[in-house]
Amino acid sequence: MKILMPVKKIMLIETESDYGVVNSLSYSMADAFEKQHRDVLLLGSDQANHFEKYFLQFKPDFTFSFNVAPLFFGDNIPFFDFFQSPHFSYFLDHPINLFPYYQIAQSKHLFISCVDPNTIHFLTEKIKFDKEHVFWLPHCLDHLEFQPDIPKEFDVAIGATFEDPKIISNEWSKVLEPFIVQIMEKMIEFIVESDYQLNAIDALHYSLNNMGFSLSPQDLREFEKVLYQQVDIFTRLKKKNELLKIFGDFPVRCYGKIPPPHIKSLAPQWTFCGPLLSKDLNKEISKSRIQLHFHHNLHHAAHERVLRGLFSKSLVLGEWSMFFEDAFEDCLSLFHLSNAKSEGKEKILELLNNKPLFDEKVNLGYQKGLENFTVESRAEQILEIMDYFHDQKELESIIPPAVPSTTL
Repeated sequence: MKILMPVKKIMLIETESDYGVVNSLSYSMADAFEKQHRDVLLLGSDQANHFEKYFLQFKPDFTFSFNVAPLFFGDNIPFFDFFQSPHFSYFLDHPINLFPYYQIAQSKHLFISCVDPNTIHFLTEKIKFDKEHVFWLPHCLDHLEFQPDIPKEFDVAIGATFEDPKIISNEWSKVLEPFIVQIMEKMIEFIVESDYQLNAIDALHYSLNNMGFSLSPQDLREFEKVLYQQVDIFTRLKKKNELLKIFGDFPVRCYGKIPPPHIKSLAPQWTFCGPLLSKDLNKEISKSRIQLHFHHNLHHAAHERVLRGLFSKSLVLGEWSMFFEDAFEDCLSLFHLSNAKSEGKEKILELLNNKPLFDEKVNLGYQKGLENFTVESRAEQILEIMDYFHDQKELESIIPPAVPSTTL
């Protein structure tokens, strides 16, 4: 379909995250939109208090942010509804972690993309969000931040933070009702029994049925975000520590917050280097031959750790998933969680000792990344979506509705 009136002006709102990952992506996306010959205004996170002034001066065709821009006006109204202007949110995490979803479920001005197609079902079926405004766009990174051809100086690296999950769970009994803590413990039990393949949302429903609890929609709405987020964080930390113990006697450089001594002791051969800002990490980790990836809470999505490996021309060794096997074919080396102790280590040694296989995989992965996971490719897809809706809106404003015929 030919677009007659494409988007011309985009206001991009910088959102923040740990180590500047999303901040950096915001600037890269602004550059990518400009390469598509669009007029872009990037509103820095330190300028958010002046949003209204810049918005009214610039008059964008739509606004854009990674995740959600927490800007409200009037009677706690999201900015896109207050100004009745389209906004595109590119979610990099599960939607439940990002916004008061019930509040904006009926918005006609919000467009959302998810990196995991399974979360689309959460938005459209559970939250009843408009299906025409929800899209699947996989994760992306700026490949220009990496140094793929730099000499490799060390064998294995990972960008991750390891903490004690008990620090989180010990607080539950202090602030939550006992029956809520019981539900959370049952959710964890189900998730662990599934080898961590079950997500926290499904685990909640299984737990309620198993325990014979019935929560009213109002009670469920009050507790579900706490239930989902806390259980999700706990189980991710628990699983990461299990894998830390498995790979702990193999030399690995870890970039992330320094863990407490009893967690560090699980990995006596690891070097904990402390955290780096995203851009610095992308350059530093490019020096590694292999990059580890332990799954997060989105089982059908490409996490930044995977893309970081592809763009570094490092080989990604990660947990098996159907999505990874289908989407990346032979680019990754995968192990099964249930057999990680032997399978994972064997694959590291095999890859380090088989240079032809190693080179074949990293070159294939690098090309796969350039073809499908760059910021530029996502910018093109987003503009294709917003050009279409903008075009339809403009056509409706200039073409009068048909007058019903009164002829019998």
